[in-house]
Amino acid sequence: MQFALGPSAWNEIHHAIFKASKLLHGDDELLITDMPKEEVESLFDSYEDFDFTRTESIAVETVYD
Repeated sequence: MQFALGPSAWNEIHHAIFKASKLLHGDDELLITDMPKEEVESLFDSYEDFDFTRTESIAVETVYD
C-alpha cells in the first residue's frame, strides 16, 4: 500500500498523499470515498462477520432442505 501511494514526495500519485502512506503498516487499510462520514460509520456499525463451521463444532441453527 505504501508503494502504491508513493513512499516519498517525488513519486507520490497525488499531492501530499505520501504522508498517509507513512502511517500504514502491516494489515492497515485505507478507505477513500465520497460518502458522508455518518453513512460510512453506519455501514461499519451494521456489518456482521460470519463465522463458518469447523470440524466438531455444534450447529447453532437448523437448516432445512
